[in-house]
Amino acid sequence: MDNSHTLKNERNLQNSILLKEYIKNGTIKYLRVPIISSCEKNEFDKVYEVLDDFDETLNRIDYKNANIISSNPIMYNDSALLTCDSDIIIGSYSLLEFRSEVNHGSYLPTYTYLEEKQVIESEGEKYFHTKSTKYFMEDIFLNRQIICI
Repeated sequence: MDNSHTLKNERNLQNSILLKEYIKNGTIKYLRVPIISSCEKNEFDKVYEVLDDFDETLNRIDYKNANIISSNPIMYNDSALLTCDSDIIIGSYSLLEFRSEVNHGSYLPTYTYLEEKQVIESEGEKYFHTKSTKYFMEDIFLNRQIICI
């Protein structure tokens, strides 16, 4: 059995992407972008108005994260608060596209966090936990992916 990490498309298991292609010097880099759903909008607005701090507000509401990965780490923008539809998350992928694709609340800001995780290799099963991840190669957007090991 091949124990390499393989990322596979939910619908077409033959189009696989090897996770090891994204590991450089024992680490993997990706953008983590909080998704604040439309139903959390009122709660977010109330807390953010009082705290005026995005991170502190996130600590007090329910939200999910989108993980965005690229084979070219140069595409990653520095961590930044995104507020306008035209703000760019990565490549040409805008906040407007993000909002419509993942049901991030309209007019709600979000933030990009550049994450770097160390990858530990050992015998047995290997996991990189995430529910859904996006993949960018240069400026080409690929379909929503999930990890299958």
